[in-house]
Amino acid sequence: MQSNNPSALSRSACKRPWPLLLIGLLAAAAAHSASAGLSLDDARRMARRDAPSVAAQSARISAAREEAARAGALPDPTLQLAIDNLTATGSNAFDVGADLMTMRRIGVRQAWPARSKRDAEREVAAARVDTLDLQSDYTGLEAERLSGEAWIAVWAAAAERRFLRELAAESDRAIEIAKAQLANGTGSATDALSAKMVRAELDNDLRRAQSEIEVARASLTRWLGEAASRDTDAMPAITKLRVPAEQLRSTIDRHAVLQVWQGRERTAAAGVRLAQADKRPDLGFGLAYGARSGRTDMVMFEVSVGLPLFSRNRQDRGIAASFAERDAIESDHEDARRAQAEILERQLATWSSLRDQHARFQKTLLPLARDRSAVALAGYANAEPLRPWIDARRDEIELERQSVQVEADLGRVWLALDTLLPRATLTESPQ
Repeated sequence: MQSNNPSALSRSACKRPWPLLLIGLLAAAAAHSASAGLSLDDARRMARRDAPSVAAQSARISAAREEAARAGALPDPTLQLAIDNLTATGSNAFDVGADLMTMRRIGVRQAWPARSKRDAEREVAAARVDTLDLQSDYTGLEAERLSGEAWIAVWAAAAERRFLRELAAESDRAIEIAKAQLANGTGSATDALSAKMVRAELDNDLRRAQSEIEVARASLTRWLGEAASRDTDAMPAITKLRVPAEQLRSTIDRHAVLQVWQGRERTAAAGVRLAQADKRPDLGFGLAYGARSGRTDMVMFEVSVGLPLFSRNRQDRGIAASFAERDAIESDHEDARRAQAEILERQLATWSSLRDQHARFQKTLLPLARDRSAVALAGYANAEPLRPWIDARRDEIELERQSVQVEADLGRVWLALDTLLPRATLTESPQ
């Protein structure tokens, strides 16, 4: 039944817009988030959080921890069901009640490995967990680096398209000048065609840049999914390292790629102790109850001791092999450390060189090229030849393209240097 009270209708009408207003605000917020630019740091965070390789490493760590929880545990006991002294020949063959010596037996046996061996197994399992934990830092940083490189590829293609679009207006002006001069008899058809040809070349470059954006975005989609469709933000401050060069050098052993080797060394050392513990004898215990027909029942208890009497060709060889494996891992670790030191110095030198090149492009080369194009176009407007502007324009495009490439290369090297140390190390280290 509808209400005839005007005040009630008024209050109802005032309340209804609020849900719609809330929905509108949420939709606007979602649209703003979707249209917001994607920064390099955003791409790195998303990749570290959502990359399948990071999830796979997390699953491996969970599996290793489950294995570590059961390492060193006693083996499962063994249930034994047996019949002793059963007749096998004669008219009463295989008759359980034919002979008083026949006994039905039920028992349990428990193997009891040496405590040092079980402790060593726990140590090996714990070292494997630690190794995978360290590997997770490296995996996460690799996801950041690779997704960052994909982001830089998108940024570079978009930057090229952007400066080409900015140059399109000047090319259109050159065409208008050529048409005007041709119309008043001061120009030539050759100049008009040349101006149009320059504009057509620019359009071709724009289409190529757009294609490169789509190709680069396909690589970024691998890491970010739908977020890769967002436009890239400006390049971060890549002319300054977030972690100083001296700190990168002094903490080289804490680089994620080398910390993995530290975990492998701990695993190898634990393997040596496990091989050494194999010389300790294992124990075994057994308890059984036997029932005999017509005679008293019997109980059996036994203790068994392993006898590693021939260790020269068994346990000793295993110990020697584990020592050799440990030495090999230590040597590989040292080789990896030297290689990382070399890579670091190369990257620092490359970053410094590219930073200088980037500064020269921004402060000298590009301003001169732009001024040259502007002066040549102004001269053409004042009845000077068109050729100087065409040459200046092509040189400007090439310099702009080189500048974008240098900045992209500088960003990649900066990114590689920024993904050397795990987050925990950066938190602990002074900036």
